[in-house]
Amino acid sequence: MKPPAELAAQRMLTDQFIAADYVDLILHTRVKADTGPNKGSLVDGADRASQRFRLIPQNISPNSGARYDATVQSTAAFMFVLMGKWDAVMELYDWWENEHGQVLQIDTMMPDNGYERKGMVNIYKRAK
Repeated sequence: MKPPAELAAQRMLTDQFIAADYVDLILHTRVKADTGPNKGSLVDGADRASQRFRLIPQNISPNSGARYDATVQSTAAFMFVLMGKWDAVMELYDWWENEHGQVLQIDTMMPDNGYERKGMVNIYKRAK
C-alpha cells in the first residue's frame, strides 16, 4: 500500500497526463448471455457513461506513417493502452468504435494500482 501523499501525487500526475492528450469515450460492455441461443456467449450489454481517457499507441507512433486500419476480420492489427483515472469504470471486453468503423476492445486489464486504470486494447475490423 502506497503512503497517502504518494498516492495523491501519482493520481495528480495521471490526471495531468490524460488531460494533455485525451479522448472522451462511451464504452460498450459485453456480458454473458443468461438465456436464449447465445446462452454463455458474450453479447452486448449496457453502455457506460462517457469518460475521459488517454489512448496510448504501443508499437508504432501516429507520426511513423503506419496505417491504423485492420485488413483481416477479427485479427488484431494495432495495440494500445487505454488509460483512465484511478476511478475509471472499464472492464475486460469493453469496446468502442472509432471514426473509421473499426472496433477497439479491451482484451487485457492491468492490475489496479490505486492511481490509474489501464486496459490493453486491440483494434479489429468490424464484421459485416
